[in-house]
Formats: sequence, structure tokens, C-alpha cells
Amino acid sequence: MPRTKATNDFSATTKLHHTLGLALNEFSKARKSLDRKESSDAYLRETINCTYKCWQQLLPKADRKKVKANIATTRMLRKVKKTVEKATIGAENLLEILAQEELNGKKITKKLRREYTLNAMKHVQRILDKTSMVTARIPVEELLRPITGKGTEITDVSFDIYCPKAYKHHTRLTIWMPRIMAHGDHTAKALKKGRAMLKACGVRGVNQYVIGINSRVNQYKEQHLLMLDFDDLPYEDLPLNVIKSEPGILLRTERGFHFLGLHLYDLNEWKKKLRGLRKVAEDDHIDLSLQRGYGTLRMSASPRKPFAPIVFERWTGKN
Repeated sequence: MPRTKATNDFSATTKLHHTLGLALNEFSKARKSLDRKESSDAYLRETINCTYKCWQQLLPKADRKKVKANIATTRMLRKVKKTVEKATIGAENLLEILAQEELNGKKITKKLRREYTLNAMKHVQRILDKTSMVTARIPVEELLRPITGKGTEITDVSFDIYCPKAYKHHTRLTIWMPRIMAHGDHTAKALKKGRAMLKACGVRGVNQYVIGINSRVNQYKEQHLLMLDFDDLPYEDLPLNVIKSEPGILLRTERGFHFLGLHLYDLNEWKKKLRGLRKVAEDDHIDLSLQRGYGTLRMSASPRKPFAPIVFERWTGKN
């Protein structure tokens, strides 16, 4: 995946993230409909429509050669766009066949419908993957600005370099950074050097390792941020009434959402808060965070996790 370049055009990037997040949200609904043995066609079409809007936001920058807001050059954008268009045609053709057959009153077996739908979903997955590849990420310093800006209580931020395959029984590296050093360049270098260090220690598959921000901040005055994982859930199924009471950032992953809270808790308050949220978020993530003594949210991508989280929404909360 190309390296993210910092940009001052945060608002444009945030809008693009939200549009891509909407596409992923519709794709989540399509997967769930398929699991329930219902038609996914409408959701797949809406995924394609949302992705098309992403390209409408991406291409004007390329046409004007304002590539600073993108991680892709104009040439790369146009090349990827051709791949996306080809995949779009493939998905739309399959969906059109299903629509025409039903319109003509022809009976389609459940097996054949599933076969067509799965093939269409493969095309749509390719559309999303390629669009994600050329979508700029918001620099970590901008993401953390509400908690690391001047006047905050935070002096240090911690990151873990770890294998996203399994959270237990794998070597992890924890890195502490003064808040002024917690930015994209330093975290990218930390990941690169961390992988090299892990390899030197005999760890296999270090290219799979990612970097994530930890809930624990301040080395000498332990405080925590609230971090929650919502796996394979569309936006509409999130416990919004609960998490929107906290100031924070909602991040979209390929298959779900992460919530990064921006309110500081002391250790005991953090533990109590997490235990009280077991029924609304992934309890495995909560239990592992409590066992380890801190939580981690992934920030980067690797071959095992090719989609780096994007910003879907921000709110100030009621605290």
C-alpha cells in the first residue's frame, strides 16, 4: 500500500473517508443479507453508487494535479480507476442478469442466485479495495489533535506494534512518544524499525505486524482513553445512544467500526467503564484489554489487514 502523505486539506479527506465509509456500510448490509439468505442486490448497487461518489471526489484533484491531498499520483489514480470501472461493469452485469430474469418471470434457483451474488460481491470487494488503496489517510497528528493539542493533560502517547492475527501469545513492542512527536512520520518509522527489530529477535511474518494506538497515555500518571471494537456491524446497528455520550472519533474498518474516545479516565474508572460496555461492544476486545491492562486500536495496514481504518464521524459528546 502506498505511503500516506500529510495534507492540509483535512476537510476534503474527511468527506472522502465518510463517503467510502458509507460504501463499506452498504457492503456490510449486503453480507448480512446474504447470511440471512435474502437478496443483497439493492445493497450492492448502493455500494457501487457510494464508491462512484468517492471517485467523483478523487478525480477532480487528479485533473487539477492537486495530488497533495492524495497518496496517489494522477497516473496511478487513472490506472486504478480503469480497474475499478472494469470491476463495476462485471458486478453490474451480474446484478442486471438477476433483475432481468426475475422481471421476465423466470425462476432462479437459490443455488444459482447465491452463485451470481457471490461473484458480484467479489467484484464489489475489488472496487472497494482499489478505492481504499488510493484514498489518503488523515495524519495521526491530526487524528490525535483533540487529545494532544496544547493545554491537554496528556504528555505521552503509547503505540503497540503487534500481529493482528492473534492478540495473545505474540511478541508485542510498546513505544512511548512525547505528544509532540506523535505524528505520522514517526509512527511510520517506528513500524518499519519495529518490524526489523522483531525479525532480529527471530519473530516470523513481521510484514504482517501493524501499529496501533494504545488506550494508556501518560507514562507516570496512568490514564486511559476509551477504545471499543464493533465487528461486522453496519452503522445503523451501533449503540449510538451509548457511544455518542462520549467525545470521540468513529473509525470505519473493512468489516466494522472502532471507537476512539477522547475523554481521559483513571485506571479504575476505565476498567469500570469497559466492564459496563460488554453488552454493546465486542466483549473479546474488552476482556483482552482488561487482561493486558490497556486497549489497542489498529492504525495501519498489512497483508493480513489490508484496509487501514478511516474516519467515519466525529462528535463532542455530552461529557
